[in-house]
Amino acid sequence: MAHTTGENLFTMKRVLRNLEVDHDALREALADGRRMRDLLPYGDYINRYRNLTRDPMVVAIHKQFHESGLGGLTIDESMFPLSLRFEDDDVTLVFRRPEGFRHGTNEESSQRPLIERRSRIVLFWKYAEPGTDALKRISLQMFDNEGPLEEATMLSEKIPLLTKPESLTTAMFIPTHADEPRFVFGS
Repeated sequence: MAHTTGENLFTMKRVLRNLEVDHDALREALADGRRMRDLLPYGDYINRYRNLTRDPMVVAIHKQFHESGLGGLTIDESMFPLSLRFEDDDVTLVFRRPEGFRHGTNEESSQRPLIERRSRIVLFWKYAEPGTDALKRISLQMFDNEGPLEEATMLSEKIPLLTKPESLTTAMFIPTHADEPRFVFGS
């Protein structure tokens, strides 16, 4: 079941606000992931094959937040390390690189069974250069929860993590069929 743009706006504001308390811990985890990446013995392969550098960041985020949770969301261990996600009753927050969507079909999907009313937000991350604020490389984007993430419909623009929640507007969200409910009663 789809949410209205107003409901999506409220959810995104809540998630951004809750993540604010974890900004320093998130910076620390991102720096730790960067250090682990730089220690990989792959040489030039790191720059040519970016998927080789995913695991250090996933491990660093998991290590930092597996007990405390992130932004009030608890870690979902069921798909780790294939998928790193945090959730509560209303929201699933999925960690992905911007180019981290899987292409092609797979008989055994790494997607969990869907809970229709839960909002799905993807936290897109990139490695930051040393000496820069790693949080500036993170953005959030809402997707529908009606199928696999690779086939999901975008419900919002990409919103930088450091955006103040009160600056969000409904114009940043894409209307869904819940915004214009129509009832068709036989002909």
